[in-house]
Amino acid sequence: MNIFDIIFICFMIAIACMSLFYLIGTLIHAGRNYKEAKKTYNNESEKVKTEREDFWEKRRKESNRDFDEMMAEFNRKNEESMNRIKEHLRRMEEEQRRRVEEAQRQIYAASAERQKLIAYMNVVGISNYPFTKEEISKKRRILSLKYHPDRNGGKDTAMKKVNEACDYLEKVAQG
Repeated sequence: MNIFDIIFICFMIAIACMSLFYLIGTLIHAGRNYKEAKKTYNNESEKVKTEREDFWEKRRKESNRDFDEMMAEFNRKNEESMNRIKEHLRRMEEEQRRRVEEAQRQIYAASAERQKLIAYMNVVGISNYPFTKEEISKKRRILSLKYHPDRNGGKDTAMKKVNEACDYLEKVAQG
């Protein structure tokens, strides 16, 4: 469960509390009105009682209609808010996924560079890192004498690998 789930749950609890508070207030108000109507009803004539009943029935229907309209508006706004929150969460998840993919690409690239460096160090015969350009120059001279094609037993492909490795390592070397 991440922070957005917690925020979402808190938001929903707040909405439920607000709805409950409004409903209780409406019921309390209706109860007071009912008590007042009942007092007057007992003291008035039958005709007046009937008029009062009609009046309060009309008020009750209006109140119910107003409450239904208010709840419909509340639900509409709630749905809009939920959609905005969902869209925001979707964008955040997409951004997080993009960042993870970028980090994985960088890790892979760094890993490939490290493997390439180690392979070239093995070709040249350097085992310590960091190394200097002077060390690479010395190794190039030694390997040139060993693998140069003009010498007895020299190998052209081996000399190309040595030159490629030395060129790469000179770019990486310190000093």
